[in-house]
Amino acid sequence: MGQTGKIKLDHFEDGRIARITLDAPPMNLTTVAILDDLLETVIQVSEDERVRVVVITAAGDRVFCGGSDLKEFPAIRDRFVEVKLRKENAIFSRLENMDKPVIAAINAMALGGGCEMSLACDFIVMDERAKIGQPEINIGTFPGSGATFRLVRRVGMGRAMEMLCLGIAVEPEKALEIGLINRIAPAGKVWDSAYELARELASKPRFALKCIKELCRNAYTQTPAEAIEQSLALSEIILKTPDSIEGTKAFLEKRPPVFQDTVQLK
Repeated sequence: MGQTGKIKLDHFEDGRIARITLDAPPMNLTTVAILDDLLETVIQVSEDERVRVVVITAAGDRVFCGGSDLKEFPAIRDRFVEVKLRKENAIFSRLENMDKPVIAAINAMALGGGCEMSLACDFIVMDERAKIGQPEINIGTFPGSGATFRLVRRVGMGRAMEMLCLGIAVEPEKALEIGLINRIAPAGKVWDSAYELARELASKPRFALKCIKELCRNAYTQTPAEAIEQSLALSEIILKTPDSIEGTKAFLEKRPPVFQDTVQLK
C-alpha cells in the first residue's frame, strides 16, 4: 500500500476481515511517510462495504509499534503539530469512529504512538510476552495523539496518571486486570487469537455492531437524556431491519439465526 511499502493490507473471509500490518521492523516506527500510507489504508478499509472487522498488527517480534521516529524530530520540530500530530490524530480518530469493530493485535512492545494506536481500537489482543505503555515523559514530553483521554477512559484516572507520569509499560496480566486490554494470546499466537475474535464479530449483524459502537463511544460525551434519545432513535430503525426480524424469528423457532452477509462459524 502507498509509496513506502511499509503498510500491508490483506483480506480474509471473502473480504469481510481486513488486516493492516505495519511492516517496518524491528521497531515499526511511524515516520511521516508511513503515516501518509497508514491514513490512506485506514480510509480505504473504512469505506469498503465488504469489510466487517479490521485488525491492526505488525511485522516482526520485537516491537508492535515504537511510535515516532525520533530521528525526524530535528527536521520537523518547529512544525511537528501540523506535520505529524494532526495526521496521527486523524488516523486514530478514523479508527475510533469507524462504523465497524477494530482490533489491535499487539504481537510485541506497544510504546508511545503504538500504545495510542491501540487505544483508538475497540478491542486489544496482546501477546503474553508483550508490554504496553506511554514513555513520552522520559524524553520530556507527553503523548499528543489521544492517550491523555483514551487511556483515562479505559483504565480510570489513577491508573492512567501512573502510566503517563511515570512512563511505565505494563505486562499483559496487569493490562488485563486494569481493563486496558481484552485478551492475552499465547506466545506467537496473537494473530490467531485476534482472527478468532474477528470471526466472532464478523458473524454478528452489521447494523447492530455499528449501533453498539456508536452508542458506547458517545457515552463519554452525551448526557443521559441525549444517550437515551439516540438509543431510542436507533432502536426505531434496527427493529425493522432484516437481521433483527431474522434474529427474533430464529429465537422463537429455537434455531441459530442466519444474518445477512456474515461469517458463518463452524
